[in-house]
Amino acid sequence: DIEALKDAIDENKMAQLGWTVSKYGAVKDENERPLFKTGFVLAIKKILDQL
Repeated sequence: DIEALKDAIDENKMAQLGWTVSKYGAVKDENERPLFKTGFVLAIKKILDQL
């Protein structure tokens, strides 16, 4: 679902959880531990740009 993809990379929601996105698209928690691998956010953005 398109809305689920948008929600997965919503910057406001990530900030509320204390998560950050690295310049390479990885998602990290408040302790800098990786939650999603490098490229995660970038890949979702590419998919959404194709729609």
